[in-house]
Amino acid sequence: NGSLTLKYGNAYVPNLTATLDQNDFKFSGEFYDIVSYVLVKEQKLAINANLVCAYLDLNSLLSSGPEFEETYNFSLPSDIVLSLNTNISNLFFREFLASEISTKVYLNNKKLKIAPLEMKTSEGSLNASLTFTQKKDGGFLVESTGALKDININQLFASFENFGQDFITDKHLKGITACDFTFSASMSEDMKIDQKSILVEAELTLKNGELIGQSSLIEMGDFLVEKKLVSAITNVNSLSKKLNHVRFSELSNTIIIKNETVHIPKMTIYSDVLNIKAEGSHKFNTQIAYSIGFDLADLSKREGLAEDEKGFSKYIFISVDGTTTNPEFGYDRLAIKEQRQERRQQEKVKIKSLIKDEFLKN
Repeated sequence: NGSLTLKYGNAYVPNLTATLDQNDFKFSGEFYDIVSYVLVKEQKLAINANLVCAYLDLNSLLSSGPEFEETYNFSLPSDIVLSLNTNISNLFFREFLASEISTKVYLNNKKLKIAPLEMKTSEGSLNASLTFTQKKDGGFLVESTGALKDININQLFASFENFGQDFITDKHLKGITACDFTFSASMSEDMKIDQKSILVEAELTLKNGELIGQSSLIEMGDFLVEKKLVSAITNVNSLSKKLNHVRFSELSNTIIIKNETVHIPKMTIYSDVLNIKAEGSHKFNTQIAYSIGFDLADLSKREGLAEDEKGFSKYIFISVDGTTTNPEFGYDRLAIKEQRQERRQQEKVKIKSLIKDEFLKN
């Protein structure tokens, strides 16, 4: 329902309301040179408009096949120049839910830019920009930068269907996360991302975190229990049970995704069970290569365990290789060696500082 006025070759729509598959739209705007656009070949249509939706289900709008088939066909027109102010109360796409969405949409020369984009999702907020540039082969270059704030990480993983993996899922994670990110990837017309093209850099912070029932971490505890030498100097009998539910106040890291691999730089997790050092990589094909260090002082049967006892450094490092479904554990001797070298270097710096201080006193 609505009205339209034609004047000097332009069209003016002061108020238009529509409903399509339960999606509702309120639209107002101007269509410049619409008569020429209809009558003259290769003439462009310029649109300046406003759109308000209380309910927007992209699943039904983008589907090109039978109901629930979930096939999509996305393409950008080359003959339309668009500037659209948009406000959406509730948006749904697959498992993703968002509310209070506000953005400006620009379209020109088969390039769609959505910026600034603001919304509430997963109990937090997103501020971002998003660009789709359609290529000659029909596919798209997708680029985005943005920031997530106060996001419930459990809901985030569920909304994005655990990012297509089952190693760490929404069932394993709790906590509130913040993240500054950049993202780029190639996407086909049916909205499938080319995994080889994904490039992500994300500065991530997770507060009040919990890791629950993560099988590989529990199996690492079992691996430590099986090693008699470690059992002799550490209290590992209940370690697997403790590792079933690990709580930590905060962790921060910069995650890189490139060449179908998630790269996790070295970080220390200060948890209620024990301190853990971790670094490694995780390929999209489920291959993993992690180094996990456990603080022996936290595992000791007695207080006052020396930082180096029976040939061990303060941390015992476990290598985790293989795949997510069949991880293989072993002693990471290289990481232990690097840890010792790092400690020796720190001791040298400390000694030099003490000598310098003493020299200055004298």
